Amino acid sequence: MGVPNWEKAPGVKEPWLGMWRYAKAAMQEAGTWLPHLRPMLDEMIDCRRLEREHRLLAEADPYQRNQQSDLTHMHDGFASARAYGKRAQEIAAELGLTPKARRALADMAKRPEGHPVYVAIEQLARHSTRRRRTHAA
Repeated sequence: MGVPNWEKAPGVKEPWLGMWRYAKAAMQEAGTWLPHLRPMLDEMIDCRRLEREHRLLAEADPYQRNQQSDLTHMHDGFASARAYGKRAQEIAAELGLTPKARRALADMAKRPEGHPVYVAIEQLARHSTRRRRTHAA
């Protein structure tokens, strides 16, 4: 038959393809890989790629002069690179690829099922999520 679409690497070139494969392998090893997480993984790699491209463009000409005001300012690519990097880091944390997220996943796996404290915390979390949804509407 063939490889399912969610198992195929996206149409990107190295080094981003290698990064995608490495991240997917890390998720499979941790047991957190699910096919519906593929778009998030793709977005994380795209954000990393765009971060690098914007930073390289900005570093080529770091200062720009405004013709009307004659003021010099930093290249806009630095700010956009920072935004893409932050988004990629947020997605990596959601996917369990950061050290902090891995520790949290390990702690969750260790906690006893049905412990009253954890049950109460989960109920509070569900309640606050429900409240946020009703107030947002």
